[in-house]
Amino acid sequence: MEVAFREIKTVEEIEQFYSVQEAIFSIRPEDRFPSHFISMLGRNDPEMGFVLGAYKLEDGIEDLIGVSINITTGKTETLYCIITGVLPKYRNGIYGSKLISKVREHAIQRNFKFFYLVFNPLEANLGRLYFRKFGFVGIRLKVDSSLSENNILPNDKLLTRWDMLNSRYSIEESDFEQSASFQETLKKLSIANEKQMPDEKRVLVKIPNDFRLLKEKEPNMALSVSLNLRKVLLEYLNKRNYNITDCITGKINNVRESYYLLEACR
Repeated sequence: MEVAFREIKTVEEIEQFYSVQEAIFSIRPEDRFPSHFISMLGRNDPEMGFVLGAYKLEDGIEDLIGVSINITTGKTETLYCIITGVLPKYRNGIYGSKLISKVREHAIQRNFKFFYLVFNPLEANLGRLYFRKFGFVGIRLKVDSSLSENNILPNDKLLTRWDMLNSRYSIEESDFEQSASFQETLKKLSIANEKQMPDEKRVLVKIPNDFRLLKEKEPNMALSVSLNLRKVLLEYLNKRNYNITDCITGKINNVRESYYLLEACR
């Protein structure tokens, strides 16, 4: 499938975005981004940010399948991503990756160097995308004091920072599969959890390989996992000044496992 990327600026493009944003971002109708906000980001004097759309091209027809909304900040050369996503049917790791790559290109062309983004740290697929493929760094956990729509799971967010010019970055497609060294890595490094948090330079913390499936099948377990990960990340990132620098995955006894690598900044 051919996909084109361009900034959303025209009235027609904004209307198309307005019609699909609920599906792309899984938000309620009352939480939709207003059209005048999207229009405002298309202004370049002064620079306010940009909205980048991903368009599927088929039989001469363009359909919007993904969007990234980015704004300028009070920090020099810094861009903040409000939200990035693609339609559910295209969430296979390819189109989201291409969208982030194009955001990077647009940002660098506009002299931005640093990029901030938040996401749910329980989503291993996003962890692998941001940390392993692009070289993001997880710097702080933002705790959700309220409860999510189902009144069970908190919606914590992990603040990440991306040095777009100097971090690890690959435009090659990858399934993020680790080599045979995965098991060796597990043997060499301590694994932190809510009961033990070793004071070592590098530690691992386990995350669900498929949190969405866990929520559907075992909601109580999902809540426990969420709260335990919160404790670990609050301690290491917010108190001890560690960063998340990678997300590794591999199979143990034919069962896939995923871990964040946390490294001390001191």
